[in-house]
Amino acid sequence: MVLRVARMEAFSDGVFAIAITLLVLEIAIPPGFEGHLLRGVLSQWPSYLAYIVSFATIGAIWLGHNTITHYMHSANTLISQAESRTAAAGVIPAVSHQIALREPGIA
Repeated sequence: MVLRVARMEAFSDGVFAIAITLLVLEIAIPPGFEGHLLRGVLSQWPSYLAYIVSFATIGAIWLGHNTITHYMHSANTLISQAESRTAAAGVIPAVSHQIALREPGIA
């Protein structure tokens, strides 16, 4: 069975889009800061840092995936490498959430 590269790219792009969306869903203003938005945002700096690093990581994986699929003539040639990148991008939101939940100063 030969998969069309365009179908694989569409699926992979969907996975990357969902992964990036999941990153944003984890950011919220903590209770008690409703009147002080800036203080509430600054108190959540680990979440924002995790978001920036994770977004950049997912973007780098997507660029690498895009390069691989650019050179494919059929999806069977490099499918395992391309899809492993997609799978890696899918777990980044969960990992970044756990990192953001750590207390500052704890290794």
